[in-house]
Amino acid sequence: MPVEVRYQGEGKARHIDEIVAQYCSFQIEQLDDTNWYLGVEDCNGDYYQFWFGTKSGRGKVEVTHQGVTPATERSDG
Repeated sequence: MPVEVRYQGEGKARHIDEIVAQYCSFQIEQLDDTNWYLGVEDCNGDYYQFWFGTKSGRGKVEVTHQGVTPATERSDG
């Protein structure tokens, strides 16, 4: 699997533990002082989107996995 999102915990306590990517291209973009975007395109053309940021500019960083757009559904591929 070119991109694997590994989770830890269960239910509301479930969170991303790590993102492992092989044979991929990626983009990391700083959106503002406290938020970042990570886009990963795997070797099959599937596209993964992640947002990193803090709430109110303080505290722990939250990472969200927006989802995967399969290559067959992408309009730019």
